[in-house]
Amino acid sequence: MHMAKRRILRYAAKHNDLPKSLSQTDAISGYHSSFRDGWGRDIDYTVSSNGTVTLTSLGKDKKVGGTKESADMIGVFQTKTANGKWEDEFVEWTMDPFAPCQERNKVEQGGGEERR
Repeated sequence: MHMAKRRILRYAAKHNDLPKSLSQTDAISGYHSSFRDGWGRDIDYTVSSNGTVTLTSLGKDKKVGGTKESADMIGVFQTKTANGKWEDEFVEWTMDPFAPCQERNKVEQGGGEERR
């Protein structure tokens, strides 16, 4: 998901717009270029009306929630700065897809601080 985030933000900086699909983005030489999760399924890409991007893999069981191999991986990041400029491709995740599930659940339920 880290490479997907980088590719999305590179596309945005080059085209002054977010891609309509992940396939519009250019591969980064020397890095894994697939938009598939560990089970060979496409990573879901959504953009909110304020430009926040969410990347999602539902885990091995293909269902929302779950633990261990069936745990969802959800990555969320802002695409623009407070000044309206495109974020750098290394912008921090608002919700880190690799954070432990308990930490993500706290943030989703408003019980923890969002990471920036």
